[in-house]
Amino acid sequence: MNANIALNEDITPIGSDYDTVRGVIELLTLDYREQPSLEAIAARLGQSPTQLQKTFTRWAGLSPKAFLQAVTLDH
Repeated sequence: MNANIALNEDITPIGSDYDTVRGVIELLTLDYREQPSLEAIAARLGQSPTQLQKTFTRWAGLSPKAFLQAVTLDH
């Protein structure tokens, strides 16, 4: 059982890419009406805009802007 705990910690440690992507999705879903910029989102998550863009695109398969457009269209 301890091996499973260690494995889970290795997969999603604090400050991981998962946390970044989850944070972007949460912010854009909640704040879509304000159409936040990449810079504003990055500042709120404590990352550079470039790193945030690369991480989100790599994990989500689309850019934060494309995700924001999709969320906006859904509402």
